[in-house]
Amino acid sequence: MATMHGADVAQLRQLAAQFDAKAQALDANRMTVGNAIQVSAWVGPVAVRFRHTWESDYSRKLHDAASRLRDAATSLRANADDQERTSAVDAGGGVGGSGGGFVDHDAEHKELGPAPTSTAGIYHTLHGMDGTDGVRIQVVRGDDGQERIIVYINGTGADSDGRFSLGANLTLMAGGETQSLAHVRELLRDAAAAHPGAEVMLAGYSQGGIVAQRLAQEGDFNVSTVVTFGSPRLPDSRLGDVDVVRLEHNGDGIPSTDGEGALTGLVDATNAANAQRAGGSDVVFRGGNFFQGGGQLGSVAPFIPGNDNAHFDQGDYSWLSDQFDSSTRSVDVRGQNALRRFGGVVVDDKQ
Repeated sequence: MATMHGADVAQLRQLAAQFDAKAQALDANRMTVGNAIQVSAWVGPVAVRFRHTWESDYSRKLHDAASRLRDAATSLRANADDQERTSAVDAGGGVGGSGGGFVDHDAEHKELGPAPTSTAGIYHTLHGMDGTDGVRIQVVRGDDGQERIIVYINGTGADSDGRFSLGANLTLMAGGETQSLAHVRELLRDAAAAHPGAEVMLAGYSQGGIVAQRLAQEGDFNVSTVVTFGSPRLPDSRLGDVDVVRLEHNGDGIPSTDGEGALTGLVDATNAANAQRAGGSDVVFRGGNFFQGGGQLGSVAPFIPGNDNAHFDQGDYSWLSDQFDSSTRSVDVRGQNALRRFGGVVVDDKQ
């Protein structure tokens, strides 16, 4: 019988799942309040001041609290994994695989927590990848018993090895090969080989979104869904049967560097006249104004980090994700449903 030293692994995973659940509840309540205070019947200076304070202070604090809960859940699961490895070695069993490769969790019936089924959840996962090589791959077992793969790809400067360099952006846009593209392709190939036939979602921020589009265009994997945040659109960016959801903040100049995602001005995402386009399986969701981040600096100088630049402000794209997730427009609902296909329990997590 294996000997266990230290914490109870099952309890660690249970606590991590509770942290994730509470984080989702915080985000849901934050989104509910954010939508409620937009009621047109509430007018006047008090309403204006409260809405501004909510977006600039209260909402962000709730978002930060949810993010910290998710970070704690990730740490708990890492501790549980370390505990299991220690117990296995003590029992003389050893641990299968090497180099951080994929492990067959089916045999152990592990459940590492719920998979994100909203753009807000995906975006939070992307920005919880600090200290990695810029890529995270999760294997999800859905309620239908099918395995699906989610690949998270971060932006420029995301890794310490320099693969996601600034110069890689232009090369990617021109159709060339880069270290970042080759690196993600190799990791995805390993995941696909370990889980043959699994449906794949590619989720990318900034440069990661360009890499996601390139991989979907190549057609070498079973990619069904692409989600991008603050990423330029590739030429001929319609990706066949792939469902594409693109979130672009009006204060972020990066999506406009391709010449196609032209800025539409400082409009509120809740405005029905907001520039949102959809065709086939391609959904573009734009929004944001000065009070929701991305002031003029973000539009004029998209490559300069700063408080006024929505591209580098996690709160701005977190807010925009909430707006998309709560949208009832038919084109947006189609994108929401594409993400929900990847719901279920994470059974493998490589980062």
